[in-house]
Amino acid sequence: MDRSGFKRNLNSGGVYRICEEHDYESQEKYMQAVFCQKLLFVKRSRQRWGYFMTYAEDLELRKNKWNIKYQERDGAKTRVIMLDMTGIEAYRFGAADLQRNTYSKYYAGNYFKGGIGIQLCSWGVTWALWGGHESDSGYHKSAGYLEAQEEFQKKDIVHNTTTNILEVVPFTNILDKGYRAHAANWRHREQLTAQPIFGKSDQQFKGSETKYSASIASDRGANERGVNISKRSGIIKQGFKPGMDAALFDDAWLSWGYM
Repeated sequence: MDRSGFKRNLNSGGVYRICEEHDYESQEKYMQAVFCQKLLFVKRSRQRWGYFMTYAEDLELRKNKWNIKYQERDGAKTRVIMLDMTGIEAYRFGAADLQRNTYSKYYAGNYFKGGIGIQLCSWGVTWALWGGHESDSGYHKSAGYLEAQEEFQKKDIVHNTTTNILEVVPFTNILDKGYRAHAANWRHREQLTAQPIFGKSDQQFKGSETKYSASIASDRGANERGVNISKRSGIIKQGFKPGMDAALFDDAWLSWGYM
């Protein structure tokens, strides 16, 4: 039925009159209670389900182009995750410490920043919001997802049919060139790093270096789409406003990314 037909039925039928006769106006406190209950349910589901897809699930669900590009074969397995940061606008705080911790030079304003990870099978995960003053490299080292990845890859043992042994397949972290992350990644169970080559302003890259950097940048386009999806929630779009509960706002960010 088209939209105009639906409107005519409402105006001519009993549904319209019932809505007029009874006051169904929602009270804000009840709507907040429904929102908080749903948020709690999703938050618990996120904690129980796990943050990452197993190697077998990732291999089964991702497109074959990734297997070709990353040379996935039985003797050389890959567990890739694309990591990025995004900013969420906040208001200007009156307290000096909050103002300092949330002010971002990059955005020239008060922001929270959160981490986002996407595996090749399109499974995404978000990480806790921090003040916008923190650098991307500092967040990457201390947010806790490197430890979570280390623990996960240690448990998700993969059978290599070529050598007939069980092996740990480390995460390969694909990052923007602004991160200083090689040492931090390696310290967490020898996780690998792939990012565009960084050089001084007057340095000229070789052909192979240019192709490598362009290839990484192309792959990260998928991650940018994941960032956009993670910010479609209405409460995240409007930003952090005065009077909002910071813990609830962070839970909304984490839960929406999980959904």
